[in-house]
Amino acid sequence: MGTIERFWPMLRSLQGPGPGPGAAAAAAAAAPRAKPVAPALRALLMRAPAQGLLPDEQQAVEEYFMAPDVAPLDKQRRSALRWMSERACDSLIVSFGKRHLFEGDESVSAGTGSASTPSLIPSASLRELRRFLYALIRTSRLDELDVFMHTLMAQWGIPRRERAVDLCGVVLLQMAKAGVPSALQCWAKWIALVDGGCEFTEYARDRNVLRPVLRYMQALVSGGGAAKRLCADLDSVRMVLGPTAATQLASTLISLAAFNQSFDLVEALWDYKEAHSLPVTTADLTQVMRSYNYSRKFEREMAAYNSHPEAHHDATQFDYLLLAHSKTMSWAALKQQFDALFGIGKLPNVRHYEIVMYAMAMLGNVQNIEALYSQFLRRGMVPTYPIIQALLECHYKSSDPTSCFEQFQLFERYSIQPTAASYTVMFSVYQKLNDISGALRLLRTMTEEDTVPVREQHFLILMRMCARVTNHLIAREIFNIMRDHYDILPHPHSVAALMDVYIEAGLPHEAMTLYNRYRKERYIRHDKRFVAICVSALRAQIRAGDPKACLGVINFVDRHKVARSADYYKALLQYQVSVLRDLEAAEQTFSQLLDEDSDTGVKANTGHFEVMMNAYAHIDYHDRVYNLYETMTDRNIPVNSKILYNLVKATFKVQMSKKEDLTKSLQFLDRIMTNAASQALNTTSTKFHPSVMGWALRAVAKYYSPKKALEVLDRYDELFYDKNVRSVNNKFTLMRSLAVLFAELGDWNQFEIMYDNVMRQIERYQRQPTSTITNKRLNALFVGTFSYKIRQLEQTHQIEKLPGLIRSLGEQGFVLDNVTWNDAIVALSSNDKTIRDALYFVDKFLVHGYNSIHKGRLLGRLRSSPMSASASDSWYLEKKRQDPKSLIPKRYLLTETNEILCRRLDDYLSKQDDAQATLRELIDAYGYYMKGYLMHRRNNVVGWDAIEREHASFFQKLRATKRVVPAQDF
Repeated sequence: MGTIERFWPMLRSLQGPGPGPGAAAAAAAAAPRAKPVAPALRALLMRAPAQGLLPDEQQAVEEYFMAPDVAPLDKQRRSALRWMSERACDSLIVSFGKRHLFEGDESVSAGTGSASTPSLIPSASLRELRRFLYALIRTSRLDELDVFMHTLMAQWGIPRRERAVDLCGVVLLQMAKAGVPSALQCWAKWIALVDGGCEFTEYARDRNVLRPVLRYMQALVSGGGAAKRLCADLDSVRMVLGPTAATQLASTLISLAAFNQSFDLVEALWDYKEAHSLPVTTADLTQVMRSYNYSRKFEREMAAYNSHPEAHHDATQFDYLLLAHSKTMSWAALKQQFDALFGIGKLPNVRHYEIVMYAMAMLGNVQNIEALYSQFLRRGMVPTYPIIQALLECHYKSSDPTSCFEQFQLFERYSIQPTAASYTVMFSVYQKLNDISGALRLLRTMTEEDTVPVREQHFLILMRMCARVTNHLIAREIFNIMRDHYDILPHPHSVAALMDVYIEAGLPHEAMTLYNRYRKERYIRHDKRFVAICVSALRAQIRAGDPKACLGVINFVDRHKVARSADYYKALLQYQVSVLRDLEAAEQTFSQLLDEDSDTGVKANTGHFEVMMNAYAHIDYHDRVYNLYETMTDRNIPVNSKILYNLVKATFKVQMSKKEDLTKSLQFLDRIMTNAASQALNTTSTKFHPSVMGWALRAVAKYYSPKKALEVLDRYDELFYDKNVRSVNNKFTLMRSLAVLFAELGDWNQFEIMYDNVMRQIERYQRQPTSTITNKRLNALFVGTFSYKIRQLEQTHQIEKLPGLIRSLGEQGFVLDNVTWNDAIVALSSNDKTIRDALYFVDKFLVHGYNSIHKGRLLGRLRSSPMSASASDSWYLEKKRQDPKSLIPKRYLLTETNEILCRRLDDYLSKQDDAQATLRELIDAYGYYMKGYLMHRRNNVVGWDAIEREHASFFQKLRATKRVVPAQDF
């Protein structure tokens, strides 16, 4: 049925009662007697919406729509409004809507707005209302809009509150889109008719009310000048609606600005309140203290807190206040102040304990803070939020994050509500434990309880956890939920976090897609942290190995004068070291960071030393590694686990290269572990990563003394673990090291137990609900250790299991190093039952690399010959000339391995009853490798002369073309 048939016959024929109980019956009775529509008007009504209407055409249509005898049915009224909306007939929509959507609107039509109040008909839909109200906005009939909105709020305020709130929101956004200056003032007035005020400070609780205002604010932030515009809105509200409405709206805007992490805007709105002496609420004070903490304005933060004692009703304020105290006062001064209270005969009160314990928590000294907490309880004091939060922070900073769960339960024991900061610590605990499932359960608990706001920082930690397990699918879903469900606008750090997940997952192109999208957002570009996504973009291009694209990111930062950070210079050093392979350029950049008078504005930190030390360790430049460590010590720069790893590795390698006794290296390792355990070592984390000791353990077991390696492991357990807990229980690094130790001792039973423990731990990871994709960071787990498994299978006469193990590891995404591959081929070829498996692996994985290497050597020899012009033009040699380290296969058959395999294949063929049939099977199954094998006569094979004679044409073709010849030609 077309447009005309839906409602035009009815429009001309319906007379009598207007909208009401009898309207439908009257319409049904009168419809068959509809007057015909004039052909010209019919063509006009059937015209496509895109063509629009001329003024005279619009007048003709209006006369037809607004005929005095028209009383449409609901369905016909909606069709008519849709027809008008599609053709932008705003004036007609207003006239039609006032007549058919409302009752008693004569005074509004006359423009007086005082004699009669219009009433919405019960059958009107929200979509019809939106079209009508939008038309009022577009035609600038704001007085009439206000009257109708008052009517709707009065009708819907109690029985249909949700619909009234939604309507206020959509009208606010439409007015903002149309550029109406009083949009926010009108929203504040209308929403007050529904809720009695316009103060809403809990986004999670009042999401439906605040979401449109948040979008309004985000649009202003993206466009610039948000503070000026919102302060003008508050001026308008204060002048028209009064100071009470202004202070309520200001509190709402402050909370939303903090939720959006627009901290400059928070401070501007706070200053407006202070300048106009508007009352300060608890939420206002909490958010401005959070803002001052972010911008490191600690003095202003403490002044704001002290100036408004009437607003001290939120425990979160203690988070920010105590952090400010710890940042502005040294620990020595705090301790002196605390101890002085006893000296003057005045016992410390709860506030004193709060400040000192929070400052101690920043140091992670569990023993001291536990002693202070015991003293606090002995004096009969009841723990407060800052006390419990200090305990939680301190245990997190210690090397035993699992104890944080016990501290977190204290909130429930003492009926104290944890804050967003408390949950941030718990998310960080799950991050340390690498338990993303637990972190997601915590997020669900926060959402269900709905007592603590979920913040961007919480999602940031979750995405960083996804980076550790390379699960980009979960990270992307978390990012989308943060943005779409929680209405949290992604800022540079959260965008960069998702980019980092893509990078770790081996998807740098996905990271660049995200970068190209968000770098164009105005609010991102004006954020002080914008450089974070530039750093991630540079890391993505480093991962992709694209020098040109890396330079593009660097030029973008230079061209747009993006404020550089320490992380940016770390990525720049990585680019120079890894992509350009220009160590001299990296040293120049590093020297600028060391120079306090340079214009970089950034001082060298642990990360910069780490990149340079990794580069020197890679080329075994051990003296430079030691020099860098001395520089760090002189400058009091803390070391991290990777730096300690390189330092220990260099120490051991120097002694091993000199074939000296490893006693000094072991003493050095013990000194590092002891200092780390006693926190006497200046480190970035109190946690001592097991890889520092793990490499040394394997080296000692392999090259020095397995017994001594076991002593090192026992010493590590003694320093860092309880007596009832072993370090190797769930640490892959140490399980691998202990497996190597048992292998070197020749204890294959214990080796198999440890190997099985590794496999069970892998299975536990894979069974987790969040293990939706393979963790690529575990891909190299068996590099350097699987060769011991091969030896164990040989020693225990179980070599038949090896092919299945190799296939299983490959299916799970694990990789083996080239030495291990060649060890496997040698082992498999030693047994007639598995020699075909050796041929399979060689043909599929190794022979191509072998041929590539030998091709390069041959072309190199030919190029040096004056008789060969073709070799000089080889693209392969040109590529090698430009980058000598390119085109080097990671997996290839070693020459000595190939020789062993050829000899054992000769023996295998000699043992066959029908050598020719067997040879045909091998050619068919492993043609690429067999091509090389058959390039020369196999004189060691029994009966080879006869084979050569019977298949002379096959061998002639194969050796002439040097191409695989099908088995059917044999």
